[in-house]
Amino acid sequence: MKCFFLILGILVGFSSCALKEKPSSIIPKEKMTEIMSEVFVVEMYYQKKHASPFVYRKVLKKALLKTFQKHRVTSKEYSQSFDFYAQDYAAFKEMNLEIIQRYNESLLKQ
Repeated sequence: MKCFFLILGILVGFSSCALKEKPSSIIPKEKMTEIMSEVFVVEMYYQKKHASPFVYRKVLKKALLKTFQKHRVTSKEYSQSFDFYAQDYAAFKEMNLEIIQRYNESLLKQ
C-alpha cells in the first residue's frame, strides 16, 4: 500500500511539472523573439551607460514601455510570455540563439 501511494505521489509530482497549455494571452514565439531582441539591446545600452541598476531602473522601465507599445503588448503579457517560454528549455534556448544571431548580424551591417 505504501508503494502505491509513493508511485501515485511521484506521478502527481511529474504531471504538475509538465508544461502548461499555452494561454491565449501568450505572445506568439516569433513576435516574442523579436521583442526579446529589442529588450536585450535596450538593457545592454543602459547597463553599459550607467553600470548600476539602481541608477537606470526607472529610465529602463520607461524605455521598455515604449518597446512594448511599439509591439502592442503590455509588460504583463511580456512577463507572462517570457515565463511561459522559459519553461521549455529547448525552445527558450533556440529563441536566445536566434536573438544572438540577429544581434551579430546587426553588428556586421554597421
